[in-house]
Amino acid sequence: YQDNREQSVLNNILNINKELASKCKVDLEDFNEEFFQLSQNLNSIDQVASFVAKGEFFTCNILNRYLNQNGIKSQFISSFDIISSNQENISLYNKGEFNVEGYKITESLMKNDVVVIPGFSGRTPLNKFCLLGRGGSDTSGSIIASAVNAKAYEIWTDVNGIYSSDPRKISNTFINEVVDYDFMRETIREIAAKGHIQLQETFCDEIITAMLAHPKVLAARVSTSKPDVYPDCHSVGVEVFRIKQS
Repeated sequence: YQDNREQSVLNNILNINKELASKCKVDLEDFNEEFFQLSQNLNSIDQVASFVAKGEFFTCNILNRYLNQNGIKSQFISSFDIISSNQENISLYNKGEFNVEGYKITESLMKNDVVVIPGFSGRTPLNKFCLLGRGGSDTSGSIIASAVNAKAYEIWTDVNGIYSSDPRKISNTFINEVVDYDFMRETIREIAAKGHIQLQETFCDEIITAMLAHPKVLAARVSTSKPDVYPDCHSVGVEVFRIKQS
């Protein structure tokens, strides 16, 4: 979504969500007035952030209602209520460190089958909407997964990479960003080849520092484990998650 008050752009945003809601047989009319009011006040970074964040709020509310209508007990939790930055907005994308109140999610999951949370946004110390930046939805998912000690974090997408342009409209588009497994493998191999490392914590820290030094890496999670350390447990491990600071 763009910082653009042209009515055609606003109508396009609404129409995309209306079309999705219609296909899912979900009523979205109660959101129209809220979205319209937000679109009339885009005079500050905080207001634009609030407006931009509503895209995922619409989509997640559609999903939440669809699940409940089809017998799956689901609860919508606003990212504003669980993700917080330690800085106010000085640009459209917030530059602070983000924290997740994971206990709110785990409490909800004790009562529900599914929790639906919009990505890409959170709140500032003064309770203003803020945006996590490019790739913010994936970042939201990863820090939420870490906060609730999830065993796995999966990202589902309808494309197999980041394209140079819209492949539905331009025939000669190409993938210009992919996961470089060779880079990861060689980096870890080089660190391990330096010699015996006493602590898993040290090993994880060296790996994640090297990963974040890559210009296309925005966040990383590294985990290690030592099997057979104790006879009464499978392994002893360390996990580190870190977001690149701009």
